[in-house]
Amino acid sequence: MALNFQQLGMLAKLKSAFSTFQQEHPKFMPFIHAVKGDACRKDSIIEISIKSPEGRNYTTNFRVTEKDLELIQMLKDMQENQ
Repeated sequence: MALNFQQLGMLAKLKSAFSTFQQEHPKFMPFIHAVKGDACRKDSIIEISIKSPEGRNYTTNFRVTEKDLELIQMLKDMQENQ
């Protein structure tokens, strides 16, 4: 599947946004690398909590699938190819 110029532009924006995200949140990727092997595998549970500035807590979780692992690998590859 060939990418058109608009898609290439969006990929460039995504790469730039991901780079900015990494700079603004330097602990995130080391955390991902720490859990990628043994902890983050199929059927693991990922739980995410967010606390709003007003103090409200929001929490959700999901079971890791093979497709999730593929996405994580793609993000890892993107980071390594910078």
